[in-house]
Amino acid sequence: MRGWLLALLIAWSLPGLAALDEAERERWRDAVEHNRVAVIGELLARVENVDLPARRDKTALMAAAAGGAPHLARALIDRGADPHALNTMGSSALIYAAWSGDVAVIRLLLEHEVDLDQQASNGWGAVMMAAAKRRVAALRLLCEAGADPNRADVYFWTPLMRAAYEGHSEVVTALLNCPEVDLAALNDRGQTVLHLAAIQGDVGIFQALLVHGTEPGVADYDGNTPRSIAAELGHREILALLEAAAVSRSPSAGG
Repeated sequence: MRGWLLALLIAWSLPGLAALDEAERERWRDAVEHNRVAVIGELLARVENVDLPARRDKTALMAAAAGGAPHLARALIDRGADPHALNTMGSSALIYAAWSGDVAVIRLLLEHEVDLDQQASNGWGAVMMAAAKRRVAALRLLCEAGADPNRADVYFWTPLMRAAYEGHSEVVTALLNCPEVDLAALNDRGQTVLHLAAIQGDVGIFQALLVHGTEPGVADYDGNTPRSIAAELGHREILALLEAAAVSRSPSAGG
């Protein structure tokens, strides 16, 4: 049994304990700040306010989500923790759960109808976080639950753009299977996801985007197309894919 779970069970089996003193409240705040779920479980039975925040208004539920502790998360909610709370950066427990990739915590939060599309001040929401951290199971669950796969960050990068640029092929596949994923979105430089895939150079990702209908002829704000980028970077296999796509789309392709 995990140490934090044992501490939680022990704490809940000892009713009537005195409330936390100031030193213990500081220990609680430190545990919340650093996702020390064992300490949170140990102190839970005696804390007066389970939403007693740490720095930047981070809560124990957020720490449990980040620490991948679904039993602790449920115990906190049972004690009155607010699953809709936000820290000062606009992050929610769901965003923390997407960061850890803990599907059980995400399912628990979904039971409480949390905002699937809440975005922090940098524009990152749960889908973006799951995509960036390569939490594929969490990403699929969020999409199945109805999260918007196109919520962009402050630079207008979508989760699909980030996954393609970083070469995360499994994440790209998961996002392409999300309903209503936008293949034509533009970031702050006028680039589509195909521009970014051309920069990255992963042939499998580039091909998957083409197969799903991403338009290859779009020029960004500097006049660059996926083809010109691939040519400049010497990505010959991508150039071959673009050539094949152009032939297949030509009026004479059908013979």
